[in-house]
Amino acid sequence: MNKQGFLAELEIALAGIPHIEMQKTIDYYREYIEDCIEDGIDETEAINSIESIDVIVEKIINEIPIHKFVSESVKSKKYGRVKVALIILGIPVWLPLLIAFLATAFCLYISVWSVIISLFAAALGLTIGGLGYAVSSFMFLGKNILSVLFMLGGGLICIGIGILIFILSIELSKLFIEFTKRAARSIKAMFIKGGIGNE
Repeated sequence: MNKQGFLAELEIALAGIPHIEMQKTIDYYREYIEDCIEDGIDETEAINSIESIDVIVEKIINEIPIHKFVSESVKSKKYGRVKVALIILGIPVWLPLLIAFLATAFCLYISVWSVIISLFAAALGLTIGGLGYAVSSFMFLGKNILSVLFMLGGGLICIGIGILIFILSIELSKLFIEFTKRAARSIKAMFIKGGIGNE
C-alpha cells in the first residue's frame, strides 16, 4: 500500500469524527510517512510500521470527549423552520422526559458506586475488627485456652472474609469502570454512525 492509499483509507475510516480531528490525524500520518521517506525508509516499510487503521481510529475515538461529538452533530444538522417549531413546541413533553431519563441514569450510576464503596467499607471493617478480635484473644491466654482459640479463629475468619470482600470490590470496580468506558464509546459510536462532521 502506498501513502495515498493509506491516507485515503484512513480518511474513510475517520469519516464519523469531527472534521478538525480527522484533518489533524491525516496530517500527522502524512508528515510521519514523509519524514520516514526523507530518512531513507521505503514508503511501504514506513506504512507497515504504523498501527492498523482500526487501532488508530479506536484510539482517536477514545481520546475525543463526547461533548465534541455532540456539538459537531448539532452544528452539522440543518433544521427547517417546521422542525425548529416542533422542537420548541415539544419542549413541555420531551424536556421533562429527557431530564427524568438523565436523572434516573445518574441515580443508577451513583447507586452502583455506593454499593461498591459499601463493600470496601465492609471489607475494611471486617479486617480491622477481625484483627482487633484476634489480638484481644491473647489477653485471655492464661485463663481459658478454648476462649483464646475461639476468639483467634473468629478474628482470622473475619480477616479472611474482609480480604475476600476487598478483592471482590476491586474486581467490581474494574468491571464498572470498563462498563463506563464502553458506554461512552457506544454513545460516541451513535454520533459517528450518523457521519457527523462530513455533511
